[in-house]
Amino acid sequence: MHGNEPIGRELLLRFAENLCDGAVNNDKEIIQLLNSTSIHILPSMNPDGFELALSTEPAQRQWLTGRSNINGVDLNRDFPDLDSIFYELEKIKVPKFDHLLSLFEDNVDRQPETIAVGQWTLSLPFVLSANFHEGDLVANYPFDAAIEENSQKTAYSASPDDGTFRWLAKSYADNHAHMSKNDHAPCDGTSQDAFARQGGITNGAKWYSVAGGMQDFNYLATNAMEITLELSCEKVSKISIA
Repeated sequence: MHGNEPIGRELLLRFAENLCDGAVNNDKEIIQLLNSTSIHILPSMNPDGFELALSTEPAQRQWLTGRSNINGVDLNRDFPDLDSIFYELEKIKVPKFDHLLSLFEDNVDRQPETIAVGQWTLSLPFVLSANFHEGDLVANYPFDAAIEENSQKTAYSASPDDGTFRWLAKSYADNHAHMSKNDHAPCDGTSQDAFARQGGITNGAKWYSVAGGMQDFNYLATNAMEITLELSCEKVSKISIA
């Protein structure tokens, strides 16, 4: 999604290669997975951002170089903000449900990448998904937008499936080599890793509030339960790839 965060793309390409190798070599676990699961892989949502980030000399590369698409838009702020609709319905005691896109009135021109991914998500019955980022080491789960009226505030904003989302995030963090452990330097430069003390997981809005993100859109527009995985403190390496 963010062009200055390439690790997820590389992992997904390796994952696809591993699935193909396993199928060819009759790996029992992979064969069982492929026979019982429909797997869809999107290595890059923002190819223009990736190209900009990786073609910029390390000395000139800034923290946000390549984050946005070719039009300068952060794609993880460009999805329909369904959280606000959910919170409004909650205030008037409407029973909780998803598929809220039909209630969304949009007068904003969405980016082509956002439209393509949104249509793809709505066209298939996805039930589980993850999107990859870098900049920290934590498994993030909905909601991403704070329930507080001031969207700049941080506040634990639980979804109706909070327990399941916590379990999904913890399952990933516990199986990661370092995410849930106090064996690495915190990405924010502090003396202790707050995320590690939480088991390597966080509620998105408790960390910082994001409106228009893909994670909450996928959850509230469809049946897909999505988490966000922050895979590394570093984004694009300072080492030249030339």
